[in-house]
Amino acid sequence: MEAAKVGNIVEFDDMRGEVEKVNENSVIVNGVSGLLGVGEWE
Repeated sequence: MEAAKVGNIVEFDDMRGEVEKVNENSVIVNGVSGLLGVGEWE
């Protein structure tokens, strides 16, 4: 598993967007906050 990085395009739960900010336990994708859970980040 690779950590999400700012600028990456991510997709989860049928939602796709660009990572704007990464906190210790969450990721902000285009202004939408989602809990960073177990998954594949490309």
